[in-house]
Amino acid sequence: MHSQTQHFDQIIEHAASLRHWSQHYDKLTPGAFHGYLQDVQLQGVRLFRETMSSGVAQHTHTPARCINLLLPVNLPGPSDIAPNRSILADGLNFLPYDGDFFFIAPPDTDYIV
Repeated sequence: MHSQTQHFDQIIEHAASLRHWSQHYDKLTPGAFHGYLQDVQLQGVRLFRETMSSGVAQHTHTPARCINLLLPVNLPGPSDIAPNRSILADGLNFLPYDGDFFFIAPPDTDYIV
């Protein structure tokens, strides 16, 4: 088992910290950024929890040979903030298999993948 918890003040470092996930984040809201990432890996299963204080545009390519699910813990704001670029706030989201994925997360987003 591998477990790691990290705190970030820089959005670029936060986006680059998740191994095997190709991603780039753009900060959309003013003010300081505070991010939290908890990553737990067991044989055959990986869970990570990501929390971000700012609104963020996430450009991601999901890893190959994995089924990727996203479960929101806290996803505030209206679901129509960016049509077709939002995450279902009250349910399980299936992410693309080994594919590009873009969405906009509002400030104070917290989710588990």
